Amino acid sequence: MFHETLFLIQTLGLKTNLENLKAMQSAKSPIRGYLMTLSLWALDETGFLGELAAQKSVSPGLFSERKKIDPAILKFLTGYLTQLGMLEMENEKIRFTKKGEKFWKKTCGVFQIFSAYQPFFHHLASLLRKETSLEKLARNDLAVARGFRQTGSVFIFPIMEKLLRELSPGGPRGLIELGCGNMDLSSFLAGRHPEMRFLGIDYDKRFLEGARATLENGPLDGRVRLLEGNIFDIGPRDFKNIDLTLYDLVTAIDLFHGYFDGGPDILLKLFKKLKGVFQGKKFLFSEVCLPDEKRMKELAYPHVEHELFHHLTKQKTFRRGELEALLEESGFRIEKTWSVRNLAARIFVLCS
Repeated sequence: MFHETLFLIQTLGLKTNLENLKAMQSAKSPIRGYLMTLSLWALDETGFLGELAAQKSVSPGLFSERKKIDPAILKFLTGYLTQLGMLEMENEKIRFTKKGEKFWKKTCGVFQIFSAYQPFFHHLASLLRKETSLEKLARNDLAVARGFRQTGSVFIFPIMEKLLRELSPGGPRGLIELGCGNMDLSSFLAGRHPEMRFLGIDYDKRFLEGARATLENGPLDGRVRLLEGNIFDIGPRDFKNIDLTLYDLVTAIDLFHGYFDGGPDILLKLFKKLKGVFQGKKFLFSEVCLPDEKRMKELAYPHVEHELFHHLTKQKTFRRGELEALLEESGFRIEKTWSVRNLAARIFVLCS
């Protein structure tokens, strides 16, 4: 090592050698972050990391054969993450290191949410050169749902549950979940509020299938109903066989910012409809919102990157006060707001 360093100094000079070292160090961080992210995305999409988390160790050979994936590529990827201290090999099986297990358990939801936008990241150069357009690309909604389940269970859902208790000691009698997806919020609340009833509404058949799977594996059986419907078209006709008096709270998480890019009129119309359809009920909404822009890059959550994929997918984050103003203009009365704008860029709004 000493002789190699001395050779470089003698050949290039001390100043040039130090500059080269600094340049390589500067390049290593983004390159390693990029390739590590791609490797984690690939192993997660094939189910390898999920199986590793569930079973503690996995035979790469048997996994490759069962999943019909390339064993050599799997070896390269797991070897790379082994070099980074995330994985280790023991008795011909791969397992997480303590560092890797802790990292993936805490961060897999964020990685899964961002993985949903791979088509946009992958085609950035083509988008710049106008060789393709944003309209031809689509995010992976199922990956968003997977990430939302993990991040929601450790952050958003516990906050929602605490706020529900503030409404009444036992929480509401019944809850309507708009854009229910896999019924993750309802499933989370059901274990803590055994007397609550739930109604999930979503237009996507894929998510409704996931919701039914959640019902089969969770504590919701007998206390939940699912309704296939578009919130923009929903009306009294959709509730002919549903007793809405069983539900006193309407919730939605991250449902509205996806429509805000089209202008405020879309949401004004939607909010007025929801106010009329669910007349007399309380509403608890949670939405992503812009933090103070000077502090955005300092947030623990990668919000600067979050805004990048929002822009690429024509989603628009609410600025301070915008959501509340739209709700009030639609006829809602804001009862209370809770902001974690500069911690995790999120707001909770209770209205009626």
